[in-house]
Amino acid sequence: MILLGGGPIAIEMAQAFQRLGTRVFVIQRSAQILSKEDKDMADLVMEVLSKEGVKFYLNVSALSAILLWIPKLSHGPWQQQGAKSYHGQHRSID
Repeated sequence: MILLGGGPIAIEMAQAFQRLGTRVFVIQRSAQILSKEDKDMADLVMEVLSKEGVKFYLNVSALSAILLWIPKLSHGPWQQQGAKSYHGQHRSID
């Protein structure tokens, strides 16, 4: 999972999803996460989350994203009857 931004909600999501077993990457434009907070505190939070496996990329901007895999969606009780299955190919999102 890629989270764009290092604000409080993104950091909370990073921690939760990492602990649930998802690989998490946080991309932050500035030099620290939680930029409105004290740098020492933000660095401590980043250190703890890094030890848990969250990867941080600071001072970078995302220019584009590429969707590498779209799951095959099959019929289920949540879909209308007669709905078709969908299987996507690699796509570029600009």
